[in-house]
Amino acid sequence: CRWATPREQANNARWNRKIIIKGIEDTISNVARKYNIPHPTLLRRLNQGLSLDKLLAPPMKKGNHRE
Repeated sequence: CRWATPREQANNARWNRKIIIKGIEDTISNVARKYNIPHPTLLRRLNQGLSLDKLLAPPMKKGNHRE
């Protein structure tokens, strides 16, 4: 038995959505953090069905929205 951080507990939640990026399964939150993409942006891109390169592209600056 060991203590888990709130982040670890949230990642283990049943409702957490997981995706496979480059052969590795991870949560949307972890992928967003790893690639420095805001969680809502990554989720929107996933729901739009964008390709992997567009999915992980850095967010555009305000006023340059072309996704």
